[in-house]
Amino acid sequence: MSDEGKPSAEVLSDRAFENSRVFDAPRERVFRAWTDPEHLKQWWGPKGFTNTFHEFGMRPGGHWRFVMHGPDGVDYKNHSILSRSQSPNDRDYRSAAAAHVENSVTGRQHESAL
Repeated sequence: MSDEGKPSAEVLSDRAFENSRVFDAPRERVFRAWTDPEHLKQWWGPKGFTNTFHEFGMRPGGHWRFVMHGPDGVDYKNHSILSRSQSPNDRDYRSAAAAHVENSVTGRQHESAL
């Protein structure tokens, strides 16, 4: 995280990167924002995009199928598969459309919240 509290990113290799973000909210609320489709579709994707979720199976092996609608009218189909169980501390999924793309989200309590 940068000193200004803005998101930061670090390149781990030529094929991976890590970024971090601090939310001023309880970990459980952030978890719901990721795992409740009504919350997730409100913020997922770039600014100006909207989402239509067709399937949202947040369990190991569950499928997440959705379309991101770009502000220019272009639709982007997505399909991800959950890799392991979900908890407020971590979420793993991989894109089925691009098998070489894997995402891992880890929730940690920030020191200032302790």
